[in-house]
Amino acid sequence: MYDAGRGDQIRYDLPGGLPVSGSISLEDAGSWAAGVGWGGSFGGIGVKLSYGYNNVNSNSVGIEYTQHVSMALSHSSGLGLVARYGEENAKTVDGADTDTTGQAFEGEGAMVGDSYQTKAITSLGSSHFRITYGENDDSLAAGDSGERMGVSYVQNLPAGVSMNIGYEEAEYSTTTISDYQDISSVIAGVQMKF
Repeated sequence: MYDAGRGDQIRYDLPGGLPVSGSISLEDAGSWAAGVGWGGSFGGIGVKLSYGYNNVNSNSVGIEYTQHVSMALSHSSGLGLVARYGEENAKTVDGADTDTTGQAFEGEGAMVGDSYQTKAITSLGSSHFRITYGENDDSLAAGDSGERMGVSYVQNLPAGVSMNIGYEEAEYSTTTISDYQDISSVIAGVQMKF
């Protein structure tokens, strides 16, 4: 997905207790970003919506801005659903949509995920299962594409400890090279919260 940078910046966040959350930031290189979010519930279904915008015109050769939107749903049964979409917009000459400078393509990406959380497996803590699928197009070059799918399991334990294991498969291709080797990865870990 496309989001704000990680450079030195000043940032303002809306105070808590408001119906919406929001922030705006300015990086030392001149780019700026803003985001807004909202959360609520309807008939046992929790809803979270967010939107982010990142203007990188001052420090990017080919990109003017990136933006993304996301939605997450959660049901009291433990089922959850998340969807995200992001895109980058190339710089233009004199405002012409088809005459770009720096790069002549605009990338986009999307992700969907399904999850289930339950306390029925063990009395030690809740268990969380998740499966995700994502796709990106025109991210590094015009006509390229990437796909990834992952599954993960998190087991919460007493005293702020959780154990996790996950598997992900990723593939990438371009208009000139279509035989990149797929990448398979297994990630396992233990997290302790103090």
